[in-house]
Amino acid sequence: MKRLILSLVPMAAALLAGCDQEPQAIDAPSLSFDTRHASPNEVPYAEGVGGTLGYMDGCLFVTSPGGGETGLVMPDSFELNADTLSNGHVSYKLGEHVSFSAGFLSREQAAALNCKTPTVAMVVNSFPTEPPPDPYSEEEQDR
Repeated sequence: MKRLILSLVPMAAALLAGCDQEPQAIDAPSLSFDTRHASPNEVPYAEGVGGTLGYMDGCLFVTSPGGGETGLVMPDSFELNADTLSNGHVSYKLGEHVSFSAGFLSREQAAALNCKTPTVAMVVNSFPTEPPPDPYSEEEQDR
């Protein structure tokens, strides 16, 4: 029994030696999606697009409360790492409700993009994350 305990001491010491070290940060690889070169001082579009942020097969998109999907062409300052879309100033998580100022592209303009959604929007401005609209609120029922 004493021999067994003595043989376990070095293993226990080795395991405990790593306990005081900081966990290593694992950099998630950046996922590709449609981007465009952003010019400084761009004027926001009057149109907007919003919904739940999603990503699949190289396409960053939002799903509206009604279920329709709109592909997004983001400014090239944005990166998608794991489940976070960020440009260093604002960050969004996949599955979160988001809204953007955007202009819609024609089918011809969107033909070469990864997104094959029914509509595609070119994003200019992003806004703070807000909860999705409540389809059963009094305000929505009055419309």
